Amino acid sequence: MSLLQSFRDRVENFLERTGMAPSRFGAEACNDRRFVFDLREGRSPHFRTVEKVEAYIMAREAEMNTKRAEEPAA
Repeated sequence: MSLLQSFRDRVENFLERTGMAPSRFGAEACNDRRFVFDLREGRSPHFRTVEKVEAYIMAREAEMNTKRAEEPAA
């Protein structure tokens, strides 16, 4: 699997797990509402864009993990 395909899979997995709309993800992650749609159409993002998107995903995942840890046990 190529690095680009691995990156695309990571983005799609994040969207699936969070239920976030692709346009919202693109706007928040890299200020480009079309980012996910273009990625799905074969766009190859610049390395700096990949870094920004990865940082966004990691920050959101950390935020979700913190919220999960703060929830009272059932």
